[in-house]
Amino acid sequence: MNESEFLRTGTEVLNHIEEAIDASGADIDFERKGDGVLDLEFGNGTHIVINLQAPMQQIWIAAKAGGFHFGFDGE
Repeated sequence: MNESEFLRTGTEVLNHIEEAIDASGADIDFERKGDGVLDLEFGNGTHIVINLQAPMQQIWIAAKAGGFHFGFDGE
């Protein structure tokens, strides 16, 4: 997967996350901050940041519980 394919696929993942939040009715506000960054704010003030890391072709999640890195496996 080249960088543009990763960015397209990663953006689709962020879009799906936004759609799932909307459909859930959960008390979660979200905002896109620049290219490839999605900030989630929960009703209790907790934040989770989801960030596309194109050079590494990973999606990074920063949460109070720690940082998590995810790569695509082709599926």
